Amino acid sequence: MLRSGAFADRVIVHEAQAVKMPDELPAEQACLLACGFSTGAGAALWTTPVQEGSSVAVIGCGGVGLATVQGARLAGAARIVAVDVVPEKLELARALGATDAVDGSTGESVAQVKELTDGGVDYAFSAITAVGGLVDAIRMCAYAGIATLVGVPPGGKTLDVDVERDLFGPKVSIAVTHGGDTIPQEDFPFLAQAALEGRLDLQRFVTSTIALEDVPTALEALHRPTGVRTVALL
Repeated sequence: MLRSGAFADRVIVHEAQAVKMPDELPAEQACLLACGFSTGAGAALWTTPVQEGSSVAVIGCGGVGLATVQGARLAGAARIVAVDVVPEKLELARALGATDAVDGSTGESVAQVKELTDGGVDYAFSAITAVGGLVDAIRMCAYAGIATLVGVPPGGKTLDVDVERDLFGPKVSIAVTHGGDTIPQEDFPFLAQAALEGRLDLQRFVTSTIALEDVPTALEALHRPTGVRTVALL
């Protein structure tokens, strides 16, 4: 974490960059908490804290989006709508706590989310890099909802929204998360304990484990639309 990741069997870091994990949590699960998982879960737990009984939409069900689903579930959301273009991702989102799934490839995801939630959600999270995800998140919100940008868009992109129709009229707020806004020394142990208690399912995030020498091959497979996380073990 904190920009010190490396494919090496030893790394020297400052003590402030290390967080003690419970021995009971398998290493391949504990390592997920830094960055990827904490970014998604933290968006729903700390950046824009999801209220118990509320409704949530998550756009993009890769590793970060699935973690957002888990964070919303841990927070007690009553309705969690997952949106993605890959059927396998939507199935996994359901297994991890989503109550509904919407096929984003139809171009009707905003209308479908609003129909499922009787007018829109309280919280919408864009966990993709395309800036259009945030536009959709804004438009999925009910009155006074919050749209949170989780995925980092490329530079030079602008937000194409009708300010009166999309923001002022429905009183939608926009939030941005930086890594889930976590405090590692406090929040990583909290997430680890939640996993040990069965309130988070980190096991499903580990698609496979590999040896360190297999990392180059695994990197080539990163853009395939299957699996969640591949973990290199010593």
